Amino acid sequence: MDEFLQKRNQKQNLRKKEIFIKGIMVLKAAAVIGEEFGTAALKKILPLREETNGSLAQILKELEQNDLIETLDETDPKNILCRFNKSLLRESVYQVMLFKDQKQYLHSQLAEYLQSLPTSVLDPHQSELELLKLRDHVMIGEDIQDFKDLPLK
Repeated sequence: MDEFLQKRNQKQNLRKKEIFIKGIMVLKAAAVIGEEFGTAALKKILPLREETNGSLAQILKELEQNDLIETLDETDPKNILCRFNKSLLRESVYQVMLFKDQKQYLHSQLAEYLQSLPTSVLDPHQSELELLKLRDHVMIGEDIQDFKDLPLK
C-alpha cells in the first residue's frame, strides 16, 4: 500500500511540475502578446503547439488560481481571453524572464499569426493600431532598429 501511495504522489508531483513549467512558458508567450491575450494566439506562438484547448485551459486555470492572470471570456473554448492581473507582472515577465532570442522568436511567430488572420477579423477602427502592433512585432522578431529597414511585403 505504501508503495502505491508513493508512486501516486510521485505522479502527482511530476504533473504539478509539468504544469508549472508549461505555465511559465504560457506567461512568457502571453507577455509578448500583451496585457490581454487569447488562447488562439498562444497556441500559434507557443513552443507547446501540441497542447489541446483543454490542456491549455487547465494551465490557464492554474495560473488564475495563483492570481497571475484572470479570465475575461470563456464563451469560445478555442479562444479563451485572459489578461495579466497586474501590468507590472507582464512587464516583469517580458523584461526579466525572456531572453533576446526568445523575444525575437515569439514576436516573429506572433507577427506571422497576425498576418494570417483574415482582414475581416480586424475592427476597421482598430486597423491602424493593429498594423502598428504588427510592425512592432516584425521589427522585434527580425531585430530591426528602424522601421525604414523593414522589408516590404
